[in-house]
Amino acid sequence: MLFAFNSYAQQTVIQEDPEINFLFNYYEQKGNHSAVTGGIGTEQLKNMAPMIIVNIPVDSARIVNVSIGEDYYSSASSNKIVKYISEASKKYLSSASKSDARYHGNIAYSKRNLSNYRTNTYMLGFSKEFDVISSNIGYGYLKTSKNENSSIQFKNLLYYDVWKIILPGEFRDSSKTHFREYPMHLGNSSTDYARDTRISNTFSIIYTQVINKKLQVALLSDFVYQYGLLYTPFNRVFFDDGQDNDTIKVWNSAVDVELLPNTRYKVPLGIRVHYFPVDFMVVRMLYRYYFDDFGIRSHTLQVEIPVKPSPYLTLFPIVRYYTQTASRYFYEYGTVPVVEKNVYPLVPAVPYYTSDYDLSAFTNWKYGVGFRYSPLYGLARANIPYSEKKLLKFKYVDMRYVRYNRSDGLSAWSTTIDCGFVIETKKE
Repeated sequence: MLFAFNSYAQQTVIQEDPEINFLFNYYEQKGNHSAVTGGIGTEQLKNMAPMIIVNIPVDSARIVNVSIGEDYYSSASSNKIVKYISEASKKYLSSASKSDARYHGNIAYSKRNLSNYRTNTYMLGFSKEFDVISSNIGYGYLKTSKNENSSIQFKNLLYYDVWKIILPGEFRDSSKTHFREYPMHLGNSSTDYARDTRISNTFSIIYTQVINKKLQVALLSDFVYQYGLLYTPFNRVFFDDGQDNDTIKVWNSAVDVELLPNTRYKVPLGIRVHYFPVDFMVVRMLYRYYFDDFGIRSHTLQVEIPVKPSPYLTLFPIVRYYTQTASRYFYEYGTVPVVEKNVYPLVPAVPYYTSDYDLSAFTNWKYGVGFRYSPLYGLARANIPYSEKKLLKFKYVDMRYVRYNRSDGLSAWSTTIDCGFVIETKKE
């Protein structure tokens, strides 16, 4: 949701002509640590994400940025939400869909004061999928030096999410799981889903500096605070009751929904360096350190080396290394401790627990290649109907392919295409 805002807010020169970007991303993954089934089971997922971004200059100082998109995904693990059902909840089996769609839209209005080199940006956003509706509002401030060799940017985004409480199938037709109660009966139709909310606030500071003709540096920092529903209601955990079979664990009430604190803060700090060793090459490097109060610490190192074999073609290899420690609340399948094994009902020995491997310790490699082809006069041009002075220019095409390999067995690949167009005024 921040893609359009970030790409736009750091611009210091407003374009004269409207620009339109058509983007499409395809992502596919596979693994065997699904959080829906307690840290075991398939993580197979496919996602298709088309998006349109439009930049509309109002005048030399003001611009409007609009983006709309859709994520259509299919997930094998989503079909396991009702893996265990009773006769009473059997009527809900058809509602367990392994595919869903998310729709999102954002708008930003920015005004630059040409005399004092300040830019103010106001942002609104919205997204909707089956189990969550999200809205956001934000403000950004950018101050550049007179020679535009340095800048500082402040940005704040506030999100408000409303979640449906969709529980695993074995807890349907109830008002409680094994270890907690809810304020209402939890069924599986639009009229009897309980609701909960999450509020997230992200405050960002970015400082950029041109050191010399060959070197540019940026310092990056964010502070994220979240409050409300921070666990996923249909993610299971299995307790250490001395049994290995998950079906037996269900019969023995050794299964429950994951539980996490209702507050969390996240702090990523980073540095970005662009180095131009020769005219046809730039080395882009990023390092980021991250920590939060869930106990996770991570390091990210990314390198891109765009090379221009011709004035119109850019090739760029991509490599990123990521490593993180586990959250203090993470437990592998069947290892959540209880006060006493084989004594039912079981009593958890810890207040919070999850088997979501995104909160486990792992390392991840991302690597890929991409290219951008941007001829001086564009790839194609066409007159715009009913307009004698406007034409549409196909300005560039950008494509990239990347793969991901995680140490916990998760693997994925993704491909993205970005087609850029500009509406130009014909020259007399």
